[in-house]
Amino acid sequence: MESNNFIKYREQLPALKKSIYLNTGGSGPLPIPILEEIKSTYEYLATEGQILIPVVNNMKAKAEKVRNTIASFLGASPEEISFTRCITEGINTIAYAMDLQRGDEVIISDQENPAFILPFLNLVHIKGIKVKKLKIENSIEKIIQNLKEIINTKTKLIALSHVTHVSGIQLPVTEICNIAHSMGILVAVDGAQACGQVDVNVKFLGCDFYLMTCHKWLCGPEGVGAMYIDEKTLGKIRPPFTGVGAQESFDFENDIIVFHDNAKKFEFGGRHLPLYHAMGKAIEFNAQIGINNIVKRSRELAENLRYRLKGLKGLNIISPENKELSTGIFTFFIENADHELIVRRAAEKNIIIQWRTIDLIKKTKGIRVSLAWFITDEEIETLTDFIEKTIKG
Repeated sequence: MESNNFIKYREQLPALKKSIYLNTGGSGPLPIPILEEIKSTYEYLATEGQILIPVVNNMKAKAEKVRNTIASFLGASPEEISFTRCITEGINTIAYAMDLQRGDEVIISDQENPAFILPFLNLVHIKGIKVKKLKIENSIEKIIQNLKEIINTKTKLIALSHVTHVSGIQLPVTEICNIAHSMGILVAVDGAQACGQVDVNVKFLGCDFYLMTCHKWLCGPEGVGAMYIDEKTLGKIRPPFTGVGAQESFDFENDIIVFHDNAKKFEFGGRHLPLYHAMGKAIEFNAQIGINNIVKRSRELAENLRYRLKGLKGLNIISPENKELSTGIFTFFIENADHELIVRRAAEKNIIIQWRTIDLIKKTKGIRVSLAWFITDEEIETLTDFIEKTIKG
């Protein structure tokens, strides 16, 4: 798809009329079709009465269609999909369902989002587990070698991102899963920065768990997501916390719960069904553009930005040039610069970028640019001019 052909989809993102939107990795701009889906669903509930049995049944039936949409999007079956409120809810569910004990080890990468870090740091204090950090480098061979140096018989889970939120590296998940499974270790993957910008097929990846959210590269609403649990893993873990919705039935006299025999057993409590309906619409919107077109366009934009920034004095590019690893996340840092101030000054010029901590140990900061399919070459030029003037200033 030529860049000009993205225009009809870009025109459905009203936020782009006010700014150069380069922070989809934080939260994507909401398209009109998704907004209309949310509005029409809430209007339906307000008009008809949301507690009426036909309305409740209609809402649930539509949610099941969305479950099918999510399953198709991930390359899974509907029975392997559980609705979540966010990725953090999903990874906490996995961590506690595994019943990790003192001395057990979990491997996470050194570029994980706090959503994947904090639950395990909490378990260090609650259960006495040990967290090991996998060093991520701009080389598949080095990543795999680094993993082999820290994995052992005490490792119970590897939890890492499909695409890292800092440098935008697309990790070799399939290779990692093969190594893990050869040792009986499970793998959980954070798809926050992957879904909507790279092709995702959980069966090809080979992971046991995959977590996704809707509000980033899929440009949907916040507060809804999904968790894939491989069918072979489903029967091995019990919900660590539960409530109404997770059960097929329960026997109050004999203290028995019979859970659903699929991933729905991890769902409980009230859910914002209108937002899940909108999540389905967001996936459909993404499919209309085409994931292959999105991948191609993001890489073109990354190459363009790299060409313009490469060689600027004091500017160091963090994101990989290797096409096997690169995505639409482009990160760099400027020597002796206040990156938070740069972000604020960019916002004054209606350029929306984000600063990130690019090294959690050294607390080094940098600038992250999200190059979604809707960004134009002219906007890249405007960003580059701003960065050049910032460096000179």
